[in-house]
Amino acid sequence: MMKVNSSPSLWSPIPQPIAVLAGRFSEAIVEEYDATAVLHGAQEGPARKPQHVFEFEQGIRLIISIDKIGAEAKLHVSASFNRERAMSFIADGRLDQKKAIDFALGALNQITPSKLQVDFLGMTSSGVFHFIGKVPS
Repeated sequence: MMKVNSSPSLWSPIPQPIAVLAGRFSEAIVEEYDATAVLHGAQEGPARKPQHVFEFEQGIRLIISIDKIGAEAKLHVSASFNRERAMSFIADGRLDQKKAIDFALGALNQITPSKLQVDFLGMTSSGVFHFIGKVPS
């Protein structure tokens, strides 16, 4: 049986129920990050701060933040999958990117107060999916 963390204030790699994750969403979009500063190590990134990390029971981790890119602030979501979940997106030795994207967007929309419109930016070589969209109001 999978262990579940039901505390809304305690972050760990232990998954939390959807209701707890949804209750934390507003905390993730308070602080703004300078994307260039994070990239160059001048600012600590959101992945290291508990309010931005959303660990789902279904085997997906979302990192949600507001990133300033130039003069514009954008919602940034990255999605990574545990090994078992990632394997479900592989058929004939190839990643089914559409299934993985749909799963990530479904997870995001389970925890947001309203459906967010985000665009897929791409996937890193380590299998992390990145999305960007308008900052929720």
